[in-house]
Amino acid sequence: MNVFQLYQFKSGVIHHDHMNRKYYQAIYLNPSPTPEDFSLLDTDEFVSEKKILSKKLIKELNFEKIEVGYNSSFLFSEFNVKEFFIYSSKKQYLKIEFTGENSEGLFGSTLCARLETTDNLKQKCIRLHIPINKEKSASQCAFYIGLEPRLRRANLKLILESSYGHITNNASIKIFLIES
Repeated sequence: MNVFQLYQFKSGVIHHDHMNRKYYQAIYLNPSPTPEDFSLLDTDEFVSEKKILSKKLIKELNFEKIEVGYNSSFLFSEFNVKEFFIYSSKKQYLKIEFTGENSEGLFGSTLCARLETTDNLKQKCIRLHIPINKEKSASQCAFYIGLEPRLRRANLKLILESSYGHITNNASIKIFLIES
């Protein structure tokens, strides 16, 4: 076990500074953590595949090139989630999946989802610089954001923010409505 965890530390899976209980549980003795597992470094919302009752693709966005300057952001999309909301007593989440061919700028870049109403704001941001993503290669990330009843009429903004600049080619974002 110690040798395996040393391997995880050297490969960056065990983070030197940002570990938390949920993330550690997800990667403990896990040889192949998923993008959803890595999202637990930055968010506490997670839905186990075993607990998903339904999964519906509600939006897909494709971009030939995304270029974000120093200390800047790129707005992928903004739309009202009530268009896709299904009235249910089950817990509902949006799952955001991002893939692309990264040219530069993983470090210091985050993908953010903001749910906004006139009197509520919920934001989740995850880092793009995770061990499965390397500079100048294909990259991916995924995370969940809960749709509490007060947010089921919210506007969703998807934003890529970068401190040092970022370029991704052939980017794709998929947004799913999940019930668990």
